[in-house]
Amino acid sequence: MSKKVDSPLKWFVLDCGGFESLDYTTAEMLKDLHHQLTSKNFKLVIITSIPQLRDKLDCLDLTEIIGEETFILAPVKRLKPSNPKLI
Repeated sequence: MSKKVDSPLKWFVLDCGGFESLDYTTAEMLKDLHHQLTSKNFKLVIITSIPQLRDKLDCLDLTEIIGEETFILAPVKRLKPSNPKLI
């Protein structure tokens, strides 16, 4: 992510469906990824079907940093954004 890219893409979607847990190291990596993407005008969007992941993001202060509206709790079959603010 060293170059500035003009792209019609606006989202970087991270499917966290396979995450069983988040630790401090993962939280720091996600914060860094968020800052890198923001500097390039991308939005980090986190999708998961695991409700407990949101609780862990809250505990690690990631929800506040990344933005509550960028977290999508999606059933396995549904991956459309439920929040029009993302568009």
